[in-house]
Amino acid sequence: MRAAATSRATGGTATVMRSATCRRAAECMRRAATAPRLRATDRPSHHRRLHPASTAAVATRADAAEPSPTGTTGSPAPRAKGGKLPAFDYTALVASVCEVRALGVPTKVELAAQADAYTLVLGLRGLDGNVALHVSWHPDAARVCLGPPPPRIHKTDQLSFGEQCHALLRNLVLTRAALPEPWERVATFSFADRPGDDPRFTLHCEVMGRNSNAVLVDDATGKIAACAYQVGAAQTSVRPLSPGFDHRPPPPAPGIDPDDAPDLAQWRDVVTRAADLAPGVGSSKSKGGTKG
Repeated sequence: MRAAATSRATGGTATVMRSATCRRAAECMRRAATAPRLRATDRPSHHRRLHPASTAAVATRADAAEPSPTGTTGSPAPRAKGGKLPAFDYTALVASVCEVRALGVPTKVELAAQADAYTLVLGLRGLDGNVALHVSWHPDAARVCLGPPPPRIHKTDQLSFGEQCHALLRNLVLTRAALPEPWERVATFSFADRPGDDPRFTLHCEVMGRNSNAVLVDDATGKIAACAYQVGAAQTSVRPLSPGFDHRPPPPAPGIDPDDAPDLAQWRDVVTRAADLAPGVGSSKSKGGTKG
């Protein structure tokens, strides 16, 4: 009888607990249905709060990344119309080569790192400090210049061209920076065992828009040792760019060589005659003379 009484008491307690649980669940559902909906701005934020110094640093980086509409001194220059970067023309290439020649010759190659798919950075150490030579063959941002130190890249993350340049150029000395052909956007950088020796390798940097490239040539054989953008013999028979092929310079740019241009008097005469032959120019000049 005691067991039966205990079971009856237990069953009654369980029934009371189930009914109380149901009432609480119903009350919660009723409150949730009648409660006003929270807006996105009223919801509590669970993000970690930043230190004021970190917030200022983030704001500074954001301001630096955003082009200034006024273009004042100390702020980044506004981007060109259409989002395109300004072209790295022959004048900029000459200035960059002169800067490399003044600050980076002679210097010893400590490492070569390919920061991305289009950029090779050479870490150079000299008597006056360290410099870094940046070579890019990006179709829209090809350039040759001095820049920040090369990034630290693990050997497993090194791309093929950067790995080959690191293996061939490390511990060599940059002995020469030049423009082999006038008015051509090609810069060459020669590397030797020590200053005054014959170069062992020459890095040819072709800054030509979408045809830009970087080619490392073995000076002893004249063959390509490494190439950033490879073009096999199956793709072209004019100028293959792959390791093992003979290096050939790019074809000359079309047009008239500025050195072969006429002098000022001849150029003025050509322009004057062309203006006289242009339709509408002669009639406007005659009308102007009549009015005078």
